[in-house]
Amino acid sequence: MNKNLHKIFFILGLIFYFSTKVFSQIETEINNYSDEAVLETNVNAEEELDLDNNILKSKTKENKIRNFNINEVTIEDLQVFGAFTTIQIESFFNYRNAFGKFISVYELQSIPNWDILLIKKIIQFVIIKNKNDFLNAFQTALKEVKQFLLIRNRTVLEKSIGYNYDTLTKSKKYAGLPSAFSMKYQFKFENEIKLSILIEKDAGERFIWDKKTKGFDFISSNLYKKSAGFLQLLCLGDYTVNIAQGLIHWQSMGVNKSAEVNNIKHESEIIKPYQSFNEINFHRGLCIGVKKFQTNAVVFYSNKNLDANLSIDSANQIVVSSFNYLGLHRAKNEIENKSNLNQQVFGIVVNRNFQNVLISLNALHYQFQIPFQKQNLPYNLFSFKGKSLTSYSIGYSFTQSNTHFFGETAFSYKGFATTNGLLSAISGKADISILYRNISKGFQSLNANAFTENSNINNEKGIYFGISLKPRSRWQINISADFFSMPWLQYQINAPSSGMDFLIRVTNTPNKKLSAVFTLKHQIFQTSSNEIENYVIKPLTEIEKTSLRCHLSKLISPTITIRGRIEFQMIKTADLSKSEGFLFFTEMIYKPKRKGLSTNLRLSYFETSNYQSRIYAFENDLSNSYALPAFYDKGFRYFLNVHYQISKKIHCRLKFSQNIYPDKNEIGSGYDLINSCKKTQIGFETIFSW
Repeated sequence: MNKNLHKIFFILGLIFYFSTKVFSQIETEINNYSDEAVLETNVNAEEELDLDNNILKSKTKENKIRNFNINEVTIEDLQVFGAFTTIQIESFFNYRNAFGKFISVYELQSIPNWDILLIKKIIQFVIIKNKNDFLNAFQTALKEVKQFLLIRNRTVLEKSIGYNYDTLTKSKKYAGLPSAFSMKYQFKFENEIKLSILIEKDAGERFIWDKKTKGFDFISSNLYKKSAGFLQLLCLGDYTVNIAQGLIHWQSMGVNKSAEVNNIKHESEIIKPYQSFNEINFHRGLCIGVKKFQTNAVVFYSNKNLDANLSIDSANQIVVSSFNYLGLHRAKNEIENKSNLNQQVFGIVVNRNFQNVLISLNALHYQFQIPFQKQNLPYNLFSFKGKSLTSYSIGYSFTQSNTHFFGETAFSYKGFATTNGLLSAISGKADISILYRNISKGFQSLNANAFTENSNINNEKGIYFGISLKPRSRWQINISADFFSMPWLQYQINAPSSGMDFLIRVTNTPNKKLSAVFTLKHQIFQTSSNEIENYVIKPLTEIEKTSLRCHLSKLISPTITIRGRIEFQMIKTADLSKSEGFLFFTEMIYKPKRKGLSTNLRLSYFETSNYQSRIYAFENDLSNSYALPAFYDKGFRYFLNVHYQISKKIHCRLKFSQNIYPDKNEIGSGYDLINSCKKTQIGFETIFSW
């Protein structure tokens, strides 16, 4: 790797950023970097990710622009808003219960654990309103009726070999056209009644009408009703379920190790109407929620067909070997595996408040049409087998002084799991977090998403420590350490293994126009050695992975922000072999105060030794969606986002992106192979709201 090139980029980047300081005299706030950092350090994907906003942790624009009445707001409302910690939410309701309804917004300064920065962040969304008479309430309700229609199209300009016509078979490997189309309609009344309809066709999928495909490959809809009476919620159609700390079930994006070191507790509404184009992680059926006194209960049922890979076992019986999580139905085998496994799910969640303690009792049962049977390999010895799986758990949370305790203990299949943590504001300048987890090798759960090192929620023990320090008003230091072990074998790891993660992030905002973020992450983990071929059971080897990132953001005018990043990564094995990765990008964001045209343009250069040393970088995409591409090999990437508001009710967005690999003649593999050194993608959407 060319080290001189790295130095040149580094020096040019620093000169450019710090020299822009003299051109700005406007005191405006810079962009918030924390949400992107959470995604980038939380990724465990093997491929590029396109993340719909509904998979993220309640950070959407829709939630942030909606005002909330602090005299009527609920715990779920503050959790969905996404700006508050658990301790801050607890402090708010303790204050309101003790002193009654708010008279003025100035009272917010009296709430324990609420600082000026938080109040400034949320004050524009806060209103104080008591119940109006019927006429005023009815007029207000009419104004809250909103409708939304999104139409979106994406395509890759270079044709992959899956779209080439085969003269021998007189067909193409991919059945459809190389463009993706999606559409979403939503009707919302006062945030209490929602009707949503989604349709989508991925690139390469056919547009036909048959038993499995009704025109579009994916169709989703739901009707959602929420109220404050005995019947708390009713949802018919597609929805997601989030239970306790995710040990037995969690279908939204969960928390994991990230640069936000105290973000360790799962928090979300139990039931959410499904609004994502992801075709996998949701239920389809009916759910009902009721409340009586201090007890909430949610009951749900789902009946849905899944994509699965089927095989024949030793007894000549058809079994399920794995799920197909991609949701793509382009080639023959993908089409054949579509919706070939029926899954029924029954569940109940009961929450009860005992003074300061919230207890959650949860039960979940899966029933499959065809039994599961994974390959007969040592690491699959304790994997789930059969047609049915039942899980139980109990969760808890309570606050004592400035410390919030939470956890969940679960039993499923042939094992148990427990996770327990605390969040504490030990002073005005320091917050700490601790989380312990112990998940046995016989514990098996589907659709789970807990705070763990592995993506599978089993076979793991660990303890995590995090601390966030604010030594001065414009400095923040986040430090975390995680120590973990896997008592049983894993895929490609032929013995019990262990490891640790260490992260430190320093954020400095010397003024309201400049922000600098420095992140160091060091990981040590074990895997089976590939160097010794004669061993039947290969010994473990230790791998060290270190990454260093510098991210700068600068406002050079009220409408223009410049951002940039330099990131190095090095992976070292026990035999002293090394692989390295490097990423540099610079970006300009133009957002005028008057609504109209806004853009952002980014240019990236990357160079890595191999796929193992890949680097991820967050990208803004079309509305309410994000991309997290993996950069590896050597090349350039640039993208341009354009947002144009034609009127108050019509918005258009365009994203143009291109990857260029100067040293390659082909990109991708399999049917996605492109015989070119370039890959160009265009996405366009129009949004109507009324």
